[in-house]
Amino acid sequence: MSVTKAQIEDKLRRIKGPDLASNIVDLGLVSEVLIRDDKVYFSITVPAHRATELEPLRQAAERVVRELEGVKGATVVLTADARSGGSFSGGSPAAVSSGSSPEHPRVQAARAKGTAGDGAATAPRAPAPAAAPRQQAQNVPGVKHLVAIASGKGGVGKSTTAVNLALGFATLGLKVGIMDADIYGPSQPRLLGLKGRPEVSGKTVKPMEAYGLKAMSMGFMVDEGTPIVWRGPMVVQALNQMLREVAWGDLDVLVIDMPPGTGDVQLTMAQQVPLSGAVIVSTPQDLALIDAKKSLAMFQKVDVPILGIIENMSQFICPKCGERTDIFGHGGAKNEAERLGVPFLGGVPLHMDIRAKSDSGQPVTATEPDGPHAAIFRELAAMAWDSILAAKGEGTAAKPIDLEISKDGSKLTVVPAKGDPYDLNAEMLRVMSPSAEVQGHSAEQRVTVGGKIAVKISELRPVGNYAVRIVFDDGHDTGLFTWPYLSELHRDRERRWSEYLAELKAKGLKRE
Repeated sequence: MSVTKAQIEDKLRRIKGPDLASNIVDLGLVSEVLIRDDKVYFSITVPAHRATELEPLRQAAERVVRELEGVKGATVVLTADARSGGSFSGGSPAAVSSGSSPEHPRVQAARAKGTAGDGAATAPRAPAPAAAPRQQAQNVPGVKHLVAIASGKGGVGKSTTAVNLALGFATLGLKVGIMDADIYGPSQPRLLGLKGRPEVSGKTVKPMEAYGLKAMSMGFMVDEGTPIVWRGPMVVQALNQMLREVAWGDLDVLVIDMPPGTGDVQLTMAQQVPLSGAVIVSTPQDLALIDAKKSLAMFQKVDVPILGIIENMSQFICPKCGERTDIFGHGGAKNEAERLGVPFLGGVPLHMDIRAKSDSGQPVTATEPDGPHAAIFRELAAMAWDSILAAKGEGTAAKPIDLEISKDGSKLTVVPAKGDPYDLNAEMLRVMSPSAEVQGHSAEQRVTVGGKIAVKISELRPVGNYAVRIVFDDGHDTGLFTWPYLSELHRDRERRWSEYLAELKAKGLKRE
């Protein structure tokens, strides 16, 4: 039997308000009650200066709701009311939740400098009441690097860039997940073609998977057309759950698709997890760049490294006549990056294939790996990864001293920074190109390339300090080989080659 809002409100009338004059429902302190999968969510508005004192009220409300038949769980948070004497940065309500971490010192410092939810400076704040000692941002278990993909405004293609960038990281041989932090407008379920609900075991949620990415989004919890009408504290609680109560496993990178702007979610990410860096997505026109600069400045003020700026919809090439048109201008993001002294990762063209594939849940980096747009996203990912390692002081840890093509082009000699040199033959590199492997995530799905016994290496094109594009004499040049991937091919060459020969035989293909 499902619980109703009326039953919940009736139960909450047992809870007296802050001054014991009436109950919290009749006093109008309870927000809209949301029920999802037999779990109940709501907030209680209290005076800001009494938030700590009234924590038992929150606990009592949560307890009486949990006791109702048909309720599997309840999340209740306190929302501080600015009209009750509190002082707030930028006019935004301050949220107090027993389930969230205290504000990180770098966020406190940012607020002191004048960082508000809209990126604007604010008047000096009144002294805050005494609070418990602040905790440091906590790592997400199993996740090595968290990367925020952000934009100053909506409509710049941030979510499409985020999912293709995540897939680009995967082609570098990294274990990758993507978290959709846009609570109000989640896009990743559609972009990844995912439907249904994730599995839940106790308090742990198993992320859904597509194209080798682990994914979590509020869009998995509610229907696509259902609006999420939550106050800030409930959004913060949801973000905490997606970070801490999801079985991410061991990941090299967790890409966080941020909502547009500079509000609660961005500050919460800076507060509660040690972000390895942020990538800012913008279009070339001045209006978008103005907002992108606000987003960039916010991350800088909370000491989150800026990995770089991506210029999306950088140009349009007419598919019929081949004429280039700069619909939104061109080069604005690059010029701004140079002016601000941050890396410019590159530009992504405005193209029908990127839009159509995104709408159909088939991102180009995974479904058209040999196409020019997939190559762009792989290079962007390589540049971003290089920036991550540089920010962590690891930028040259895996870089080879030298790469050299043999005179006849039949092999590549790799001289690593540590260890002995080794050779990789051209045929193996060609048939095990990352761009071919990403077309499937099992032997059955993967496109097996045959007939390359005589292929030669023509040219090497470095990408950042972390990868190289290898150009072969058959015209293939979209494989992005990272230093760890080259090392992996060398280390596992016998196993990989045996598996490749078995695939050729099973699919009726030959090496000649």
